[in-house]
Amino acid sequence: MEFHERLTALMDERGITQSDLARLLGVTRTATHNWCWGVNEPSITTLTRIRRLLRCEWDDLLGR
Repeated sequence: MEFHERLTALMDERGITQSDLARLLGVTRTATHNWCWGVNEPSITTLTRIRRLLRCEWDDLLGR
C-alpha cells in the first residue's frame, strides 16, 4: 500500500475529510487533494503534524 492509500484509509477511519485536514493543518485543499491522490507527499514537518492529528503510529502512516 502506498502513502496516499494509507493516508486516505486513516482519514476515513477517523471521519476526517480532505477539507477537514486542510483546515486543521492550515494548508490548501489542493495540497490535501494532491496527497490523497498520490500527486505529491507532504514535508516531514507536515507528516509529523498529520500523524499527531490522526493519532497514529509512524508505521501506520508510512507503512513500515
